[in-house]
Amino acid sequence: LEQLLEKENLAWESVSALHQNEESNQGEASSLIEMAAKHSSLNLPPIPSSRYHTAFLNTLCEPSAANLVMSIQKFCNTIQEAASVMVATMQDIAENETKAEEGESNNDVAAAQINHGKSLAKAIRGFVNTTLREMEAHEAFHAYLYPDDEGKGPQNTHPVTATKDGKSLMDGVAKEQLQQSLEKFVYAKCRGDVDTVLLAEKEESDGSNSTKTIKETQLELHDKMLSLQFVTPAHLEISCLKSSASAADAHHDDVDLSYTIHQLQSIEYQSSPRQILQSILLAHRGVSVALNEACGNDNDPPGADDVLPTLILAVLRAHPPTLLCALRFVEHFAALPLLRGEAGYAYTNLCGAFQFIRELDISGHLAEVTLGGMGEGAVLSIGPEE
Repeated sequence: LEQLLEKENLAWESVSALHQNEESNQGEASSLIEMAAKHSSLNLPPIPSSRYHTAFLNTLCEPSAANLVMSIQKFCNTIQEAASVMVATMQDIAENETKAEEGESNNDVAAAQINHGKSLAKAIRGFVNTTLREMEAHEAFHAYLYPDDEGKGPQNTHPVTATKDGKSLMDGVAKEQLQQSLEKFVYAKCRGDVDTVLLAEKEESDGSNSTKTIKETQLELHDKMLSLQFVTPAHLEISCLKSSASAADAHHDDVDLSYTIHQLQSIEYQSSPRQILQSILLAHRGVSVALNEACGNDNDPPGADDVLPTLILAVLRAHPPTLLCALRFVEHFAALPLLRGEAGYAYTNLCGAFQFIRELDISGHLAEVTLGGMGEGAVLSIGPEE
């Protein structure tokens, strides 16, 4: 089972959630596996590899690695204590702001409202980098990083490379997997405390001082997404689907977004920024795959203008309850190199889709069209400036 999950790039946490309602979700897991197997662009290796991560955990269980385990445990306890202080501080500031309604200067309050999320991100990234260097030099991880010709490494598919003096070189794949495993391990321990701080922070909007916390805004946005479940591709004017619809059909063809929805819903089960970005990347690629299949080979291929509204539709159908916090988590905690390339582009598009939903004025739009029109011909337009 472990090898199958790794091969098909499926996290156990997200797949196991399907069993909560076996009757309705019986074929969902198999359809996701078929989708990933059919399209090579969706076949990305899990982060980290399950075999390497298992070897990482087994190494930490060795008596010689006790000092590393104690160091990680001490750091996680420090983060927990710091998070408690940060949340208490933000709550005190919020109480003081409600009392100061007569135009008094709040410079001290603004100074105290420094972004605690960024402070935690700096601390955790620094600890991970320091611990990674310690592990690379630690005897307990020698077999992990320097697989010998007897195959003692977590995956003996990499031949030993030796220098002129006969010393083995560190396995590059193992080093990368060690970093990914360490990140997953540390963030899995600290993520709850980090999210507590992020949810307590004030939401920034248009440069104005918002009185709502991330938690309050996130709950409102989730309710809003639930209220928009009537939205279809026709409302979003997805041009490639419109052109592929038959002349006798007044509506756009629907599109199968089950794979993208699954990836969006799996974000809350991921621990590290690297894992979340891969889920976002796969969700973005899933949109392109779904559009290509829906449009067929005889029609114009979908373009960038089709991807964003389709991604909006996928977010509405997935309506992940913790998406705002996850996006803020990636913004603060992901290293800059992770936000470059295709993953960064996918993350930017997801932020754009989420922002569109956030700024959509449902009441104002309903005032312009009849209620029946929302189901017939009305659209939720995305202007060029948006």
